[in-house]
Amino acid sequence: MNDYSELKYGIGITLEVLEKIVFEKVKERELQLFYTKFAEKLPYYLSVSNVYVMSFCEKKDLLSQWKGYTNQNGGVSIGFNISKLEPELNANVGYLFGKVIYDKDIQIDILYNILLSIKSEYVKKILD
Repeated sequence: MNDYSELKYGIGITLEVLEKIVFEKVKERELQLFYTKFAEKLPYYLSVSNVYVMSFCEKKDLLSQWKGYTNQNGGVSIGFNISKLEPELNANVGYLFGKVIYDKDIQIDILYNILLSIKSEYVKKILD
C-alpha cells in the first residue's frame, strides 16, 4: 500500500460496515458475537500480518503515475502482458487480482455482502 493511511482507511470502512451489520441486520446472537469480536481484533490482525500490494495501471504512460511515484530524475516503467500475468497470480494461493474500487458506496456494498455471507453454522464452529 502507498502508506499506512490506506490500511487505516480499510480498517475504518470495515468497522463501519460491521457496526451496521451488528446493530441493523443480524439478529442471531452467535453472529453478533462473532462480528463484534472480529471488529475488536481487526486492527491487531492487520498490524501483525504481512500484507503487500502491487498496483498496476491500465494505461502505458500516465503522467499522474510518473508525478506520484517518481522523483524529478525520472523512473522506470515496466510493462506486463495482462492475459499472461492474471492467471499466474490467480493460480497462487494468497494472491488476489482485481481492480481497485474508489467509490466508497460500492466498497461498502461489497464488504456488506461479504460479511453477511458468513453463515451462523461456520461462526458456531469458530466460537466453540
